[in-house]
Amino acid sequence: MIKIIIFDVGGIFIRGSFDIFLKKISEMIGVKINMDSRFKKITNNWMRGRFTFKEFIEKISKNHISKKEEKEIFNMWINNWNFDHDMILFAKKFKPKYKLVILSNADAEGVKFRNDDWLNFFDQKFHSFELGMIKPEKEIYEHVLKEIGTKPEECVFIDDKVENIEAAKNLEIHGIVFENKNQLKQELEKLGVVE
Repeated sequence: MIKIIIFDVGGIFIRGSFDIFLKKISEMIGVKINMDSRFKKITNNWMRGRFTFKEFIEKISKNHISKKEEKEIFNMWINNWNFDHDMILFAKKFKPKYKLVILSNADAEGVKFRNDDWLNFFDQKFHSFELGMIKPEKEIYEHVLKEIGTKPEECVFIDDKVENIEAAKNLEIHGIVFENKNQLKQELEKLGVVE
């Protein structure tokens, strides 16, 4: 029986495009940013909280950026994402019947700037930059299970990335790859999770 619903944030409650963001930076500073293995490693370490937004941009662009450019690029980053209020209301309906938890690969400055008041109905939040771990690493799921004090089979994890769901399933956590609200509702109902 499911007691806990664990949600990712990006791609579910916040919508945007990393590709469009990178294209805008490339145009602004005149450097093409390749989403190669080096880029992925840098991004993963940024999400682990190992460096700041400015350091992240300088590393992926191999360019020094001024304070003014940093501010402009950070505004682009924040404005690149929009809240899906319909999904937020949908998730809220599961309280207080289920414990609601956030597990998100996220950057520190973005989370602090966005002011996640709209997520205050969640019982617990786990952000990669605070934990120094990222999805789909096994350790992050084990940490969350330990912190919330539950068995994996009592949880369902919802994420828009297949690899993150596969990692959760390897630990016997129920998983749903998010596509849209209606699909999610149907998948939850199959697990006996209803509002």
